[in-house]
Amino acid sequence: MTRDKVIAILGPLLSITAERAARSAQQLKVPLLTLSPKESLTGKNDFIFQNSLTPSAQVQTLAGFAVNQLKLRSFAVFYPNSPYGLHFKNLFTQEIARKGGKVLGAVSYLETQTDFSHEIKGFFKIESAVGEGSGKKREDEFRTGLVVDGLFIPDTYDRVALILSQLAYYDVKGVAFLGNNGWNHPSFASTAGGSAEGVTFVDAFSVGDPLPAVQRFVEDSARSTTEILRPLTPWPSRLRTS
Repeated sequence: MTRDKVIAILGPLLSITAERAARSAQQLKVPLLTLSPKESLTGKNDFIFQNSLTPSAQVQTLAGFAVNQLKLRSFAVFYPNSPYGLHFKNLFTQEIARKGGKVLGAVSYLETQTDFSHEIKGFFKIESAVGEGSGKKREDEFRTGLVVDGLFIPDTYDRVALILSQLAYYDVKGVAFLGNNGWNHPSFASTAGGSAEGVTFVDAFSVGDPLPAVQRFVEDSARSTTEILRPLTPWPSRLRTS
């Protein structure tokens, strides 16, 4: 950097490269703008700037919205058994407790998993419904033994779509589904179908942002499949399927 007289660094994305670049940039007093979501890259480093949502920023906004705006009090977490999933689960559990809510339980699953029936039936205490007076079980009708106000799933949109579809199959109702920015994908609504109706997730952009530049962009693009309510920063998105 000193040889080429670099005046700024843009774009380290991976956590390990961003962290190394941040240390070097701070030592050399060269401004660095990183796109990595890694926590605490900036800290006391006055030459390091971050343009990406960190997990803690997402969780703080989502938990605050769920407790203060949606008035939810009891929660559960379904999360992938990975450092990513575990980090989000821990952040969410701690933040909900700070805001006066309670996480009643957390369930992990494999990153390669596609069938979540065991986890769903076990956590929500699913039982087959019995027809009144007949004494016979009705096909594909279930009763939920445990109810929570909100279910947080920190995962990618495609796996979340599978989980939501299977929750709908087992008649898990009355639960607000909450997600991180991994849910924000153009194919989410079509993949999850009706089971995605009314879900809430956070990201850095909202079509409801009142800034004129954002509204001009939304009007010009005219291709949104979501309705964004109660904008915050980061923005919680309420998905309405068509």
